Amino acid sequence: MSSFKSLLRSAYHKTRGHRSSPSPQALDRLFFLHLPKCGGTSIDRALRETYQAAGANTAYLDPHASTRAAELLGQDMSAFRRHILLYHMAGRKTRYISGHFTYSDTAWEHFGADWHYVTVLREPVARWFSNYFYNKYKTKSDHFRIDMPIDEFVETERARSYGLNYIRSLTDGIPVEEADSEEAVQQAIGNLNRFAVVGLLELLSTFIRDCETAFGVSLPVGHQNKNPTSETEQRSEVTEEVLARVQTLCAPNTKVYDAARTRIEAQGSWLPANRVGDSI
Repeated sequence: MSSFKSLLRSAYHKTRGHRSSPSPQALDRLFFLHLPKCGGTSIDRALRETYQAAGANTAYLDPHASTRAAELLGQDMSAFRRHILLYHMAGRKTRYISGHFTYSDTAWEHFGADWHYVTVLREPVARWFSNYFYNKYKTKSDHFRIDMPIDEFVETERARSYGLNYIRSLTDGIPVEEADSEEAVQQAIGNLNRFAVVGLLELLSTFIRDCETAFGVSLPVGHQNKNPTSETEQRSEVTEEVLARVQTLCAPNTKVYDAARTRIEAQGSWLPANRVGDSI
């Protein structure tokens, strides 16, 4: 956690003095697909404030409201949120959309040429534990709270879903029971390759540079949604058996993460080689 904070502070001090406010029309239309516990709250806030400072219209998915509305309508939450995404993308004045959406084939087919997709991934096992401890010990909300010790939780369907989060967020039309299949993994990787910018929390400075190169925006990123438990406290609850189980659960997510990391490390950027040179 300390190294993460240091990186965020470094990125903040490097960019805060260069932030500009272009006109709304000059800003690219950006869709930030926010994957839980990947540092996305801080990044979303930085992007959204940049757009709002320029007077651009932005749209944010309220996770609590959308969950409740889907329940009242008897609809699948992810499908309901895809409908909201289509509504916002269809809006002519909206320049920035963010939230815990899932990838939509319909949105890409009809709006993919107009919107630049952006997301950030995190090493899957670290993300899994962060998600568990955050939802178990948070004090400000009961939304998705966990009331179960970790050695019991790892055997639940929800624990499995934590290890499939990238697959379920980056595919459309894959049944839940098939989310750990190789077909699902390859669809997720293929869809991810359509994104204009993909970042890794572990390589945050590269993501910030890519956003500056691709969209001309500087990101003074802070740190939101801090985990209520320290790394020392978390490690005291994680046995070797639990760690092994979580690594197995996260195997599909890890394939997606590794594919993204391989691309970024191979060229020092997510962007194509000709775009990387734009910033030199």
